[in-house]
Formats: sequence, structure tokens, C-alpha cells
Amino acid sequence: MGSHLISLAIFFAPLALAADATADRLQAIFARLLAAASDISPRLVEKGHPAFGPAPTLQLASRVGQVNYLAWAVPGAILMTRGILELHTDDEMAFLLGHELGHVYQYHAGTPEKPRYILAPENLEHDADAWGFLLSVKAGYDAYAAGAFLGKQAFALGQASLAHQQWLETHDTTGHRSFNTRLTELLILAHRACRETESLPARLLDLDCAARRDARTPNLSGLPL
Repeated sequence: MGSHLISLAIFFAPLALAADATADRLQAIFARLLAAASDISPRLVEKGHPAFGPAPTLQLASRVGQVNYLAWAVPGAILMTRGILELHTDDEMAFLLGHELGHVYQYHAGTPEKPRYILAPENLEHDADAWGFLLSVKAGYDAYAAGAFLGKQAFALGQASLAHQQWLETHDTTGHRSFNTRLTELLILAHRACRETESLPARLLDLDCAARRDARTPNLSGLPL
């Protein structure tokens, strides 16, 4: 996922979303994420940040080379393979689409050559993860789906072994890092969103975290959502 995959767009001609069940499912999730972004925009402006820009287009392809589980963003568009839709639930796809919307927002807030960080300074992927979490939860999706998404992606891409995760932690140059590190960053964000009422995550999310926690995850009451 993310901006480092922009060059992969040259390997296929993106297909417009056809009217089928897969496209309808994707568009329904995307519509909820865009509504959440629209609700968050005025609060961003209040905090001195740019509003979200125009909604990006969605483009779908069968695969990129031999990889069937990818999504990435370019200015004004989100691209993904059909396989990633087949792998993930609606809640997990909401986190993914929110993540990619985060990349589009980074380009809008900065430039394509120099995207702007808002929620996770100095790491574009952690920043996009933060947007995936905030937008998907704001849209009413499961707050814990980010963990399921990251774990399943690591498994599907052959990156779930401890050795590979340790390699990503020290050698990855794209900012993705291991999924454990990314989950740690998301847990910190969730705590800020629920417990630091004047923080930007809390102002953007604006949810009763205790009520959500009891309603959705009664066996995990020690966690913030």
C-alpha cells in the first residue's frame, strides 16, 4: 500500500469500476468513508489544517505482475487489485480505503512530490494508517479491523514470519515497517482519540469510546475502543 507503489500503475491499464456485485460493495464502503471525511473536514480547518480535497476516483485491476493483493494511491485516485477485495471483510476494506484516502489527503495537503504528514510525523505510512483508523471508525466500522487487515496482508504477501517482520523493521525503506510496529502506533492513536480530549485525533473522531467499547468488544474492555 502507499505512495511507493505509484510506479506499478504502468504495468496495467486500470479498469473503471463496472456495475457488478464487487464494485457495488466497494462503492458502498467508499461512500461511507467519504461521508466521514466530509464530516471531519471542518474540524481539520478549525485546527489549522487543509480540508479534504475532491473525492478521488476508484480504479480496479486483476493483478499487478504476480501480486494479487495490492492497493495504492496516486494524486486524485485510489487503485487496487480485485484480489484484495476477495481477501478482506467490509470492515477491513474500510480501514484500507481510509488508509489510501489518507495518502490522497497527504498529496492534497502538501504536494505529490512532498506529501504532508498530519497525524504521524515523519512516516507517511503510519500517518495513512491513522487516517484509515479514524475514517473507518468514524464511518461506523469495527475499530479492531485494522489488526485483522494488517495480519492478513502480511500472511497473503508471505511476510508474516518473525524473520521477515524483523527484516522489515530494520531494512524496509518505504515506511511500512512490521505490522506489530504499525499496530503499536494505532493503539497509541486510539488512546489519544479516547483519552486526550483536546488532541487532534479526539476532535476528529468525536465518539463516546466507552459506549463503543461495551457495544462492540465486551471482552476487551481494557482497550480504548
